[in-house]
Amino acid sequence: MSDEKPTGKTATIEALLDAADELFAEKGPNSVTVREISQRANVNHGLVHRHFGSKETLLDQVLERHVRAFTKLMSNVSDSNDIVPDLMRELQENRPSFVRLLAFLMLERREALQIAPRPGGVASFARALQGPGIDEEDTRKLAAIMSAFLYGWQLFREFAVTAAGCETDLRGMDDDVERILAGVLGRALKQSASTTT
Repeated sequence: MSDEKPTGKTATIEALLDAADELFAEKGPNSVTVREISQRANVNHGLVHRHFGSKETLLDQVLERHVRAFTKLMSNVSDSNDIVPDLMRELQENRPSFVRLLAFLMLERREALQIAPRPGGVASFARALQGPGIDEEDTRKLAAIMSAFLYGWQLFREFAVTAAGCETDLRGMDDDVERILAGVLGRALKQSASTTT
């Protein structure tokens, strides 16, 4: 927590979103109070209600912010060979809290439509995969499968590497995963294109 108080509406909203994102990923949304969020953001707790109305709305906005970031990332991908490395880097470096937050929401038995009420990052992933001659439904399925694997890898990679007895560092395994997934993705897209033409 910073000792500096955010000033202005935009800075306050961003500080609250950052604090909520961190806390939701650390403890799970049900275990976090509005007071904890405001303390972490270094603002009066009444500002949570002023800017968001409720903790649930704040949670929705945290998720929406992640979706916008993934959508922006996918809209900037010009080569499908860059998709896997870009997604892995985004998940590991910029959005590690996102996967943990999703895990907590699923453990709380929230329905998929509560977590993702509208198409978001995975839908933009599918659009980025879509190319000439490639079946649209195939790309949606491929995006869903690849996303599930990437989320699972992000969440369980340390455990899986240790449990499997791999004698390598996580970065080395990340490189292997990136290479393997890029190969799977390339083959799947080629196969889809060849079956639709």
